[in-house]
Order: sequence, then C-alpha cells, then structure tokens
Amino acid sequence: RLYLPNPLPTQWSVKGLAQLNQGQEDALRKVIDKPFALIQGPPGTGKTTTCAALVYHLRNVYGSQILCTAHSNTATDELAVRIAKTGLN
Repeated sequence: RLYLPNPLPTQWSVKGLAQLNQGQEDALRKVIDKPFALIQGPPGTGKTTTCAALVYHLRNVYGSQILCTAHSNTATDELAVRIAKTGLN
C-alpha cells in the first residue's frame, strides 16, 4: 500500500461529472491503492469519466501535480475537458 498523506474520500462521485457506478468506484479504490493500474473497456463504458474522477481524487489525496495522457490528441482533449469540469486546472 502506498503512503497516503490525506485520507481516502468517502464519496467517489465528483461534482461536475456523471454519477459513478459501483464498478467505477471499485476501479478508483484499486487505482489509488496500487502504484500501477490499468482501466480498460469498450467505448461508452465511462472510462474517461472514471479517469477524470481519478485525477480529481489523486490531486486531493496526494496534493501534487498529475501528468495525464491518452491514446490520441482527441482523447487527451476530452480528458482535459472532463478534468476541468471537476474544478481542477
């Protein structure tokens, strides 16, 4: 388990994003708990929303900068838009 300077959130859904389902919340718990993780799935299953929520929570738990990328420029732009909806810059 990684050292967490701040406690884990009790509420995983993030204001500005769609409500997370149980699978997405489980993924967030696993990713924050492990040093390496992979989120994958078919189109339209909520991966971008999950990743935006992940960035939001990682920022709040660790309090440091986070580098994000995706498989294409378009996907990276969409991720940036979703992260901005959480209130992060």
